[in-house]
Amino acid sequence: MIYEIPLPMPDRLLAKPILNAREVHEYLERRGFRPFVVSVDNSRAKIMVYFDEELDEEKKGDLVDAVLDFYREWIGVAEYE
Repeated sequence: MIYEIPLPMPDRLLAKPILNAREVHEYLERRGFRPFVVSVDNSRAKIMVYFDEELDEEKKGDLVDAVLDFYREWIGVAEYE
């Protein structure tokens, strides 16, 4: 199952060095997820997370929150502007 998570503030993403999928993957594992693969599309400002099975609605929400938490920390903002 693929989960595509669009990233807010794409201009901030373009102003930083390339976001590394390995770092996102390791962060998600520390948060309790076990993704099969994580892919980052820096030019389109989105992260794709692949799992071998579908997540329930609560875990999907937790996944989005975790990815956005990582992203906000990575671009250096505490919350959305």
